[in-house]
Amino acid sequence: GVFANNPAMCAYVDALTTAPGQPYAVLSLGTGSLIRQIPYDDARNWGIAKWAKPLLEIVFDGVSSTVDHQLRQLLPDRYLRLQATLEPGLEAMDDTSRRNLRALRVTAEKLIADRRPELEQFLRLLVDPPAGLPLAA
Repeated sequence: GVFANNPAMCAYVDALTTAPGQPYAVLSLGTGSLIRQIPYDDARNWGIAKWAKPLLEIVFDGVSSTVDHQLRQLLPDRYLRLQATLEPGLEAMDDTSRRNLRALRVTAEKLIADRRPELEQFLRLLVDPPAGLPLAA
């Protein structure tokens, strides 16, 4: 996450250098994003130390969004990103409690259900690519 918070572009570039000239499709699976508002009254007197964590999260989100934007431009019909919005309390990467894992699973299932048409269209592209557009394995 420190080097490539959204590694989809790294994977695409690696594929291009491994087998140049091939058309690729990219399915990017995010680990979830948390929209956390910072009330002005809470933050107005924060110093540098207090802003460190929120700023790091903003930078990581920005880098991930930039990769998403770039791949949407490069592969408009062959790129799909699935990224769930996490509820507060689900963002801790080290929380492996049954309750948290169950909540994450429900979040993932809802994302898949909500994005089912896009996901099915993307999968059809992989199974039955348009004529003249063979996809590399």
